[in-house]
Amino acid sequence: MSAVTGVQYEVRLKSDASDVTRGRTDQLAAGALIISQSLLPNTQYQVRGQYLPNYPRDMLWSDWLDVTTPDVRLTALDFDPAALTAAVSNQFQIGDDKVSAIVQLVAATVAQALSKSALDKKTLRSELSAQNGRLSSSISSVQTVAASNTEAIASLDTTVSASIDDLTASVNENATAVADINGNLAASWGMEVDADGAIASLKALAGGGTSALKFLADVIQFAIPGVTGGDAKTILQIGNVNGVPTLVLKADVLGDSTITAQHLVSGDVSALFASFGTMTAGVIQSADGKYVIDLTNGREIISD
Repeated sequence: MSAVTGVQYEVRLKSDASDVTRGRTDQLAAGALIISQSLLPNTQYQVRGQYLPNYPRDMLWSDWLDVTTPDVRLTALDFDPAALTAAVSNQFQIGDDKVSAIVQLVAATVAQALSKSALDKKTLRSELSAQNGRLSSSISSVQTVAASNTEAIASLDTTVSASIDDLTASVNENATAVADINGNLAASWGMEVDADGAIASLKALAGGGTSALKFLADVIQFAIPGVTGGDAKTILQIGNVNGVPTLVLKADVLGDSTITAQHLVSGDVSALFASFGTMTAGVIQSADGKYVIDLTNGREIISD
């Protein structure tokens, strides 16, 4: 095997020959490879392999070999809820830390550039306002560019507001780009609307090799345009349900046959119509409980 550096493989569905997954390994000494990604339980597949030579030359693929995956399924009992919660929380924390790092980089660079005697610094302000009795409105814009020996920044801040007495509605948009002498780059853009404390915002951030898009709102909806020119149709919503953050996906936007039995594990399933190839059950009963087929004990119970 000295002339071989690795093995690549392909997996396809036996039923229609559609591609499922492919990959490669250079760990030849292991002698075997377990493929599990993108595979479903109790499903017929075909797999083939090909040696990867250590210098350019044609290599033949093996024949397609029929395989059936084991009928091993996971339910809620197979997971450690505490460990799963900890893992999810950890991923959220990692994301939060990355976003915080970008925000801090932008803020620190801007503060340093503006606190120094910049070799070149320019600011352009514009304001427009109106007032009539208890009502007032304003539009302001501040454009800032600065470059010192170690940092360069560009910032645009625009605010639109309308007020009655002490109540204010406002829209604020900010765009900032920064760079420093060490090659650190970061950019942020944000839009926030505020109506007397009811706030919705969208932020886009990039820097330190990562990026983030943050939404803040009581309800976040994703919609598609109306097919015949009607109102947009909401297909996905994130919001609080009884105080719990909840993701809601309307059932009528799911395509037919997109959720298969292999993907469904539930303690309670409700349906108007059902079609089963093979069904294993303990008890089947009517909605009022008066007609019961006890399959486990092989008896039928009819009561008034």
